[in-house]
Amino acid sequence: MNNLLGKVIWKKKGKLEILSAAFGFLIGLVLLLLIIQINHDFNTIFTSKFSDSKQVDYVILSKKIDISHSFNFSEIGFTEFEINNIMGQPFVKSLARIIANNFSVNAVISFGNAAYSTELFFESIPDDYLDEIPDSWGWNGDNEFLPVIISKDFYNLYNFGFAVGRGLPMISEDVISQIPFIITVSGPGGKINLQGKIVGFTDSISSFLIPYSFMQWANKNIALNESEPPLRLILSVTDKGDPMISEFVKQTGYDTNKRILGLSEAKGIIQALFVFIGFLGVAFISLSVSIFIINFQLIISHSMDEIQLLNILGYKKSTLVNSLIFFLISLLVFAWIIGLVICVSITNIIHNFLLQIGFNDAFSLNPFVFLYSVIIIVFCLGINYFVISRKLD
Repeated sequence: MNNLLGKVIWKKKGKLEILSAAFGFLIGLVLLLLIIQINHDFNTIFTSKFSDSKQVDYVILSKKIDISHSFNFSEIGFTEFEINNIMGQPFVKSLARIIANNFSVNAVISFGNAAYSTELFFESIPDDYLDEIPDSWGWNGDNEFLPVIISKDFYNLYNFGFAVGRGLPMISEDVISQIPFIITVSGPGGKINLQGKIVGFTDSISSFLIPYSFMQWANKNIALNESEPPLRLILSVTDKGDPMISEFVKQTGYDTNKRILGLSEAKGIIQALFVFIGFLGVAFISLSVSIFIINFQLIISHSMDEIQLLNILGYKKSTLVNSLIFFLISLLVFAWIIGLVICVSITNIIHNFLLQIGFNDAFSLNPFVFLYSVIIIVFCLGINYFVISRKLD
């Protein structure tokens, strides 16, 4: 019976068109599955490279300085309206004002009989925005010890710039953390001396950080001015590479780390490329499904007289439908297996390349690759079954 059905079905229509459609289906399936896998790997790299440090979630925002700010013609600080507008952006989880000192700061470091004095500036952020909180961090009104966290950038600039140029010794993090210095804070409200020490380092912000509680107290009691608008803001964002961050900064004219903007723009371009390739994959699959449908309809139309004769002889419609669907299942399952093999092979090549260039992340095959491929096969079979059944009615 199956041989007779095969002769009737294929005698007036070759299989070349359907095989060509299957090849197109294979290309579309590989493209789509690769995009799903590569997007998974991309997110793995992006997350792992920055998830080890809280600083990845932080973006420092300031206003660009122009000539009007140089001559004090305009305000450089953020207004409450601007802060509320920033807080309302979808990529912002929270934000904090970076408070700067309104008082004078002088630091004196003694080495034997020699003493070095320098002017400093301080800034403060809430403890929640620190990379990590050192054990000796904090200040209260009775404490004459003031802990300081410095930027890793400043530390590296000293060792690889200032120290080399002046013939001074480089200082390790352990050593610099043991060097005490005297901090003199002065302003209209008076002057106090504090014992200072570097207790930690930060990658989040290029600054000298002191406890938030001391900054508020000193601005109020030493500088007699605690109401200055913030010059910089620190944002906790959902994704540092979110293209919306770059777009928002450009629209508002604010300033931030150019690396953040580059990261944001690069991720936006990559995502757009993923969407385009994914669209091509969907287009190939859709075109292939259409060719399947058209060819099966032609097969049935060209063999309608023979099909009616077979019905008279006792062949059921379901037998013919099942015969066509079985052929399609065999074709698509073969294409599915080949597609998965190609996808896994290309994925392994990409993973080995990433490992060779220094990405030591735990790459794995995304389970959604298998799931989506099965869904695509079932969807294709379901549409063709429906069309064939309707055609034979």
